[in-house]
Amino acid sequence: QNFTDTVVDEATKTKYDNAKSVREQQEELVKGIQPLIQENEQKQHDLQALLLANVCEFEQHGLSRNYAMLLQSQRDLLLQHLEATLDGEPDADVSALRKVAEELGRQLDAV
Repeated sequence: QNFTDTVVDEATKTKYDNAKSVREQQEELVKGIQPLIQENEQKQHDLQALLLANVCEFEQHGLSRNYAMLLQSQRDLLLQHLEATLDGEPDADVSALRKVAEELGRQLDAV
C-alpha cells in the first residue's frame, strides 16, 4: 500500500464525524478499518508461509546448509593443516594457504 491510498472510506469518515464522543469516534474508526487490517494480516500470513516454503525448498536442494557445512569443513581442515604441519617449519611458505583460508571464511560469511 502506498501513501496515496485511502485507508478510511467515506461511510466510515461520516460515522466518525457524526460520533458524539472521542470514544465513539475511535470505535467507528476501528470498525471501518477492521476489514483492511484483517486483509493485510492475511496477506502477511500468506507471505510468511510462502517464505517458509521457499526456505525449505532451498534447504532441500542443499543449496545453503550443505554448502555452508562444506565450506566450514574445508576451512577447518586447512587451518588445522596450517597450525599442525606448516606453521612451525622455518622454510614453509604458507601465504597462499592463508589466502585460501581467508577466502573460504569470506565465502562462509556470505552463505
